[in-house]
Amino acid sequence: MSPVWGSAVSLRASRTVLLVTSLLAARTVAGQDTAATRTTRDLAPQSLAPRTVSGRVVRPGRSGMLTLGQAWVTLHRVAADSSGPVDSVRTDANGRYSIRYKPVGGDAVYFASSTYSGVAYFTAPLPPRDATGDDGEITVFDTTSAPVHIETRGRHLVVSASSVDGRRTLVEVFELSNDSTVTAVAGARGRATWSAPLSPNGRDFQVGQSDIGANAVQFRDGRVLVYASISPGIRQIAFSYSVPASDFPLEIPVADPVSVFEVLMEDPGGTASGGGLAEQQPVSLEGRSFRRFLGQNVRSGAKLVINVGAPTAPRGNRMLYVTVVSAAAIMVLALGFALTRRRSMRVVVHAPPVDDAAHIAREVAELDDAFERVASPSDAERDAYRQRRDELKRRLAAALAKEEVPV
Repeated sequence: MSPVWGSAVSLRASRTVLLVTSLLAARTVAGQDTAATRTTRDLAPQSLAPRTVSGRVVRPGRSGMLTLGQAWVTLHRVAADSSGPVDSVRTDANGRYSIRYKPVGGDAVYFASSTYSGVAYFTAPLPPRDATGDDGEITVFDTTSAPVHIETRGRHLVVSASSVDGRRTLVEVFELSNDSTVTAVAGARGRATWSAPLSPNGRDFQVGQSDIGANAVQFRDGRVLVYASISPGIRQIAFSYSVPASDFPLEIPVADPVSVFEVLMEDPGGTASGGGLAEQQPVSLEGRSFRRFLGQNVRSGAKLVINVGAPTAPRGNRMLYVTVVSAAAIMVLALGFALTRRRSMRVVVHAPPVDDAAHIAREVAELDDAFERVASPSDAERDAYRQRRDELKRRLAAALAKEEVPV
């Protein structure tokens, strides 16, 4: 079953902090030609033959999946050089659609999408052949601004060594699960779709590369607040902040139950206790060691306390940040969850690339989809759209240069 993605894309400009860019830049693929160095003549002739994507647009009903007739389905092409909609059709009375297209270039990624109740939903990247059945199926959901319970499947925390000014950087990654059959959207009066308490003395908040964009996240009154739509399935949000040395021992608020809570401590003398945390084998990353603590089924209101050892030699913030963020990215790969559409929830362990070409391509497609729905965009909205799109295309070019992208 193909994954389900859904997010409302804001067109307002903002600073986007790419927490894992440095990790990706250092990654190499030994012994392989990269997609950026290949040309269309390097590909097998049949790889550029016309293809068809066909499937259905469906949504959950009380007794099973319901088809959606007369829904627009758009085929998107995303590549490093150019991208945009390729073609679009309406589904028939049975919710079925079919689009015939000819691939262009050797590094393009294709998606099909449909918008329902203002939220765009996408297929997985289409395979390098005719796509039918599950490959072309798009599941959409009803939306609600009423509160929807969002479970915390995983929470990963990295506590750095002291920086030059004595503060410590904390990187957090939450894995959020919407187990309902509706997409949660922000409510009236500024109600967030999800929030969590943070250290009250935190500052220097930055949102990292994750399933929820920086435009949809705020840090206010000691909380992280998410205003993005959250469709059924798993979403990851990553962010960082710093706390002063005087905050330690640091108590970590646990507002909601957490299935898996993981802590990495860079200080050799650092410890994490409470909530059933138990020390595991240490991990090493880029020559730096971290003590590792793991807890399962941590209850709401549990008291987790972080103690740090004697101050270590201060290190430059930039290199410290790169290592800490890399550690958080590696931790995220250890725990993955997926929801099936027709069966009860099941857990699937996987290790996806942190910032692969398909993920970035999907962001571009979502951005294009959102901009097309703006009837009369202002100059500011156009500028924000172009800036965000240019940024994504630069990241896509870098990702394509490091991996094979099937076409």
